[in-house]
Amino acid sequence: MPHCERRSLVYFVLLTVFLYAFLTGCGDEDEELNIPPAPRELEHTLAKDTLSLRWQEAEYAETYRIYRGTQVDGDFQTIGTSGIPVYDDAQITRGSTYVYKITGVSDEGVEGDPSAPYQVSIPLDKPCCDVNPTTISFQDTEEGNILTIKNTGTGILEWEIQNVPEWLDLAQTSGQTGEEFPSEIQLSISERVLRLNETYAETLIIASNDPDNPERTVNVIFSSSAKVLIVQDLRSGFPIPGALLEIEGKGISDTVTTDASGVYAFQPASDGQYTISASGSGYMPKTETIDTLLEDEFEIALKPIPKVIGTIKGGIYPFNSPAYVAFSNNGNLAYVTNQQGNNVSVIDASSDRILRTIDVGQEPLGLVVNPRTSQLYVVNHGDNTVSVIDTNINRVKGDPIQVGNLPIHAAVNDFGTSLYVVNSGENTVSVIKLALLSRETQRISVGRNPYGVALSFDSRNLFVTNASDDSVSVVSTITGQVDRVVPVGNSPRDIAYVFTKDLDASYVLISNFLSDNLVVFDADQMSVEIHELGNFPIGLAVVSEPDDSYTAYASIRGENLVRIFDLATMQVVDESIRVGSSPGGIAAHPDGHKIYVVNSDENSISVLGY
Repeated sequence: MPHCERRSLVYFVLLTVFLYAFLTGCGDEDEELNIPPAPRELEHTLAKDTLSLRWQEAEYAETYRIYRGTQVDGDFQTIGTSGIPVYDDAQITRGSTYVYKITGVSDEGVEGDPSAPYQVSIPLDKPCCDVNPTTISFQDTEEGNILTIKNTGTGILEWEIQNVPEWLDLAQTSGQTGEEFPSEIQLSISERVLRLNETYAETLIIASNDPDNPERTVNVIFSSSAKVLIVQDLRSGFPIPGALLEIEGKGISDTVTTDASGVYAFQPASDGQYTISASGSGYMPKTETIDTLLEDEFEIALKPIPKVIGTIKGGIYPFNSPAYVAFSNNGNLAYVTNQQGNNVSVIDASSDRILRTIDVGQEPLGLVVNPRTSQLYVVNHGDNTVSVIDTNINRVKGDPIQVGNLPIHAAVNDFGTSLYVVNSGENTVSVIKLALLSRETQRISVGRNPYGVALSFDSRNLFVTNASDDSVSVVSTITGQVDRVVPVGNSPRDIAYVFTKDLDASYVLISNFLSDNLVVFDADQMSVEIHELGNFPIGLAVVSEPDDSYTAYASIRGENLVRIFDLATMQVVDESIRVGSSPGGIAAHPDGHKIYVVNSDENSISVLGY
């Protein structure tokens, strides 16, 4: 072989070996690189003017790079790095929107893919003005009082006190208040303008940049002998401006109204007892006796009248001739019997949304919750049984309980051990001992066509309405015998027992369907009062109020109304509540803030609230 050819062959072999080594080495380096994955699960918190980002730690990431833009598909700039999956962005502006991306960087300096864009809108500053107290009363003194202005929102609250009378001195009438420290303004009476034996009252206006409440009011009163009446909402505690006050006693007979702060200051002719009758639109009237010898300031709390705040309709789970309703013991759920659907609707009481239906027996009507357990008892009118539902899992538990002919309603004693079911087809009450495998142990004869049933607070007496006898049977649960029969109105239907803590008395309320009235039976005095309600009253529900008084609500089927009976005054309230067509069953939430009214003809529930 010639010398030149051998040399070319040597060069070719060397070149081949070099290329193989180079390519093989590059492949090994690529396999050894650790590329961090895109960070996930971004979240943030906002404190003052700093936005804190957090994310899930990415594998192989030694550090992280933080990118920020203003649009998801726009440009991004690097704003910082972090050695941990946390980054505080202090360069933000209120009212702006930012988009963030995070990448992980390995210890070799390799940057991985970015996270999905994470968009954050920074809200504008929103100051909120809170003043305390809302009534300042100088009684027999000119010493200073403190008015506190607090910013419970964000940013700077700018405020100004307006409508300041000449007899009042303020240490400060305007200012700015941050989020941390409230402003305290001292008020005092100006001796230059006060005249002896006169009452001074004025409403200060605190104007501010609070967007929701640009004006707050503070009532200031000075009198050596003035008495202050404050009228407020029993449930919310808010003042009631424009409330009507009728004041009688000690030479005074006057009708006045409260100011914008729900306050009225009056100067009695002499100290002693006065009768104050308070009323207001949307509230139940109330009468109280005050003694000005004992106090100088008096609060009168009026019970608000609920309004229709919503309507529940079927949707995926439609009602089918709904009849009656009951709330669970904790108030989280409500249950409605569908007479033609042979099932029970389950409602989320917080959202007023139907969750599902539960199949039960034929033509379910009344239903009652065991006060000691999670069991719900559903009376099946069409097959003479009672279905038991476990409200923890919302399923029927075991076989139905056999009872008498054509049952309608049921009641459970306070101990949760006995169930009483009225059988309208045979004029009896079935007694079921729940501890004995839920079996019927006795049937008690009552009047004709029994309908409603209620127990006394000690469960010693059972009250049963007899629709065809126009009476109520009072049954001893100890002896199982009818102790007495009380005549009531024409065709009594629903019944409710109330033990009033404020009056220390026991009452049984009965709706008389054909005589259009409400019977109030005093179980202690054995007396009966009759109050007109409207055409065809049927359902009853009783609410325990925050002041330990009670209010009864009656569904008026013939007028599509709910009427109100105030047990504190023993009067039917003038105002009524219009609901859906043919209202029947009615139940109150355990805490009284919501009432469900079943509208049978339109397959809906009217939700009453405040």
